Amino acid sequence: MIERTANNLVSFCKSVLGCGYFYGCFGQMASESLYQYKKHQYPEYYEWSYESYKKYFGTRVCDCAGLLKWFLWSDNMTNKNPTYNSKEDYGATGFYNNCCTIKGTLSKNNINEMLPGYIFFKGNGTIKNHMGIYIGNNTIIEAKGHNYGIVSSPYGSTWEYYGKCDLIKYDGVNPGNMCNVETHEVQKGDTCYSVGVLQTLLNDLGYKGSDNKKLTVDCIFGGNTDKACKDFQKDNKLVVDGICGSKTWGKLLNG
Repeated sequence: MIERTANNLVSFCKSVLGCGYFYGCFGQMASESLYQYKKHQYPEYYEWSYESYKKYFGTRVCDCAGLLKWFLWSDNMTNKNPTYNSKEDYGATGFYNNCCTIKGTLSKNNINEMLPGYIFFKGNGTIKNHMGIYIGNNTIIEAKGHNYGIVSSPYGSTWEYYGKCDLIKYDGVNPGNMCNVETHEVQKGDTCYSVGVLQTLLNDLGYKGSDNKKLTVDCIFGGNTDKACKDFQKDNKLVVDGICGSKTWGKLLNG
């Protein structure tokens, strides 16, 4: 199986751009038999002309949630042959509710804090009716629908929610890809990209958590990050409150 890292997820999604959209699919090879089976299973989603489906026969197809499942269930990055896994068979609402411990409302104010590989969702309240994979630079790859297939789309306000998928490893962050962290105050309990930058910088400077180990770069401001942040503040004659604001960022980034 493919190693479930955010980098691999982004690379996978880029590699399947242009593939077709079949509702209820997760990377299977489109064929006459698959088309007939899915049309019988989901007639309301197969109302377009037969020819519009036939053109995809012999290629792999999926729907919006199926794009993530295709990655999760594939043999490797080359043949991309998926094996069904009932334990991870969710739609958009299911992935948001069951597989994203860290999640919330998405807006233009926090888009720059999102890690590539995060899942973006559209919906209304408790129902999420569409999802895509964020690849960075305000861009989402999504299985958009029958008339589009798998495409890349710019971020817009209709993407209302984000989730850090528990099934994916988000190892490390690159501060060079970060927004202006010097204006973003973070403290214990926060979960965002800026926390990952803080953890990376503290590690680079040799600071450790209360367990006397390097910090795990997971974008979660917990007790270990709080300890390392306070130690840094103490060493640099800053207010020791564990809050990484403009003065602490300034020392971290500029010495």
